[in-house]
Amino acid sequence: MARAAARERHAADAVEEAAPSEAVVPVKVRAARPRALPAERVAILTDVHGNLPALEAVLAEVDRLGIAAIYCCGDIVGYGPWPNETGELLRARGIPSLLGNVDADALSFPQDRRRLKKHRHPDKYRSLQFTAGVLSEASRRFLEELPARLEVEIAGRKILLVHGSPEGNRDSVRPDVTSEVLAAWLDQAQAAAIVCGHTHLPFVRSVDGRLFVNAGTAGRPSDGDPRVSFAVLTVGPKLSAEILSARSPLDRQAPASPSASSTVPLRVAKL
Repeated sequence: MARAAARERHAADAVEEAAPSEAVVPVKVRAARPRALPAERVAILTDVHGNLPALEAVLAEVDRLGIAAIYCCGDIVGYGPWPNETGELLRARGIPSLLGNVDADALSFPQDRRRLKKHRHPDKYRSLQFTAGVLSEASRRFLEELPARLEVEIAGRKILLVHGSPEGNRDSVRPDVTSEVLAAWLDQAQAAAIVCGHTHLPFVRSVDGRLFVNAGTAGRPSDGDPRVSFAVLTVGPKLSAEILSARSPLDRQAPASPSASSTVPLRVAKL
C-alpha cells in the first residue's frame, strides 16, 4: 500500500507540473524618444575692419552674457588703424573666422592696385593701401588661411556662415531681400540658419521656421546707429536670433599703435 500511495503522489506531482501556468498579459513597450539636445547660444560678429576698441567692446559684452562659442564672418581688416591687432585678438581667443572681400583686397594689394584704384572711392583705396602696407607676415598668413564659408553643427542643427551671401563674399544681402531668395539659399545649404555680414545692415528674417541673419558690423556702423552690433543665435528644438549692440570707446583721433605709425586719415576711419 505504501508503494501505491507513493505512485499516487508521484502522479499528482506530475499532473501539477504539467498544469498550464497563469496567462501572461502582453505589455506594450514604447520606443524611447530621442532626447533633444539642450539649446546652445552662439555669438556671431562680422566686419571688424581694423577697429580694435570696438572688437574689444563686443567681446566684453559676449563674455558678460556668458557665451563661449564665438564666430566671425570676415572683413577683419580695412579702414581702421589696427589690422594686425584685430587679427591677433581673434587668433588669441580661438575664434573661427572667414575671409571677407576687404580682407581679400588687402591681400591682393599691390598686385590689384590698378583695379582697386579704378573701382574704389579714393579714400577707401587709401585705406587699403595703408592696411596692405602695415600688415605683418603673421597677419597675412592668418588671412590667407581663412575659408570663404564655414558649416558648423550646433545642438544637432546645421548653421552656415558666409561673409556676403552663399553666392560669394562680395554679394550683398539687404533687409529687403525676398523670402523666396532666402528660402532657396536655405534649401540649397540644407541649413537651419545662414548668417552673413558685408552690408553692415543687421537684420533677422524667419523663413519657414529657419533663419537668415545679417550680424551687422563689429567695427564700422553704417545704419545710423553709432553702436557696433553682433548676433546671438539660440539653437535647440526652437531656433531664435537677436541683434545686440555694444558701445565702443573708440576715439576717432586714435592713439598711435604699431599698425598706426603711419596714421590713417580721419576721413578714412569714418568711412
